[in-house]
Amino acid sequence: RHILTPLIKAGTNGVDMTSGNGKVQRVHPVLACYSADYPEQCPVACTKYGTCPKC
Repeated sequence: RHILTPLIKAGTNGVDMTSGNGKVQRVHPVLACYSADYPEQCPVACTKYGTCPKC
């Protein structure tokens, strides 16, 4: 909980960041997680289902 506190504040209030063209813009970062089992992960990763995930 203590580790994520700065991220919660940044997501709520925003953070000023400089873009590649030198303009300062306010951004609101979002921490997200995608949880899926192996068959659901295959299309997301553009891999073939049923093959060895190591090779």
